Amino acid sequence: MKISHIISENKLVTRIRKNITWKLFIITALVFIIFISSTLTFQMLFFGRFYINKKESNMLNQVEKFRTLYNKTNDEDKIANLIRRFEQDNNAKIVIMDRSGKIKFITRLEDQSYDKVRIKAINDIIVNWTMNSDLLEQVKRDNRSVTVITEKKINGTKNILTVVPNKKIWR
Repeated sequence: MKISHIISENKLVTRIRKNITWKLFIITALVFIIFISSTLTFQMLFFGRFYINKKESNMLNQVEKFRTLYNKTNDEDKIANLIRRFEQDNNAKIVIMDRSGKIKFITRLEDQSYDKVRIKAINDIIVNWTMNSDLLEQVKRDNRSVTVITEKKINGTKNILTVVPNKKIWR
């Protein structure tokens, strides 16, 4: 009791309690805590979905540009270079399939271990599509692009998969 009585009567403690600087510090700290927590909450709720939507639309646009260039080219070496350039520029993997959904063309990257994981995931998705889904048939029938976010993660990230029909290949 003596210690608390001494502290409460201490002029320094009383002065701090009444000091405007202390009150401003508390108010400023509370404002910053509220601002930072609301900013983090906003980012957590909205920016993740915003990023995915932006990435989806960007990928769809880039794939459409690729399809146009692909249809203009008949040389396989030029096609391979076109695919490699697309993959490097967009951090994406391109797979060209035939009518039945089998892989017709796929490139290999310098990082073989990472590429093997991506190719395995792509193969799993294709097998899953051809066996369990009519999505591939719907893409061919409606002649429209479809973008899907996969639940299977590669190196901790989900993947955005865009399927673009190409009448040149499927006829």
